[in-house]
Amino acid sequence: MISTQRRTRPRARSSTTCRSTEPSPRRASWSARFAAGARHDFGRFYHWKGFWYVVGGVAALAAAGIAGGVGGARYQQDQQLARQRQAGIGVVLIGGN
Repeated sequence: MISTQRRTRPRARSSTTCRSTEPSPRRASWSARFAAGARHDFGRFYHWKGFWYVVGGVAALAAAGIAGGVGGARYQQDQQLARQRQAGIGVVLIGGN
């Protein structure tokens, strides 16, 4: 005699493997889980009271870096031009027509 519980079970089983024939739910991909976590973390960071201080600090550092880079490049260019002028003054041509 077959028990009632066995006859009315909700999932069908394969006769050879004893596994469920219904597909198991797929796990979300790594990138989907990472994106969901990053969205959650950024939302928490955005609502933190120090958010705008951090954004302002990063902007100030970026502006200082850009200004320093431009100033340094300009200084180096001026030094190079000064060396070229000095070299041009010291050249003496001897002889020739």
